[in-house]
Amino acid sequence: MLKTAKAVDDIYKVTGKCVRRAREKVGLTQAELAVRSKVHPGFVGYIERGDKKPSLETVHRFCLALGLSLGELYSANGNDRVGDPTAFRDRRIQVLAGRLTPGDRALVARLLAVMAKGRRGR
Repeated sequence: MLKTAKAVDDIYKVTGKCVRRAREKVGLTQAELAVRSKVHPGFVGYIERGDKKPSLETVHRFCLALGLSLGELYSANGNDRVGDPTAFRDRRIQVLAGRLTPGDRALVARLLAVMAKGRRGR
């Protein structure tokens, strides 16, 4: 295999690892990521293992579903949003809130407003 061809294959394997890492940190299953990204659930697994080559459009859909930029998805320095505990917590809250009914989201919003008001009084 030519060095260039191997380098391209490596890019797809890295892409799969980055998608898996981000998906797991955010707390989504492969099926949930597939639904949010509008791809077949099995396709997510193939990409994460490096068995299939996603288009740039598919990678972009993954980024949108994970709440990350393309650079954040590929960042490996440990200082990215995926590795940041605060950003992870905030993103996890967004994911969980997305699973709530509108009525439950309103209730959580009122609860947070009460909690914030209580903190100001301290």
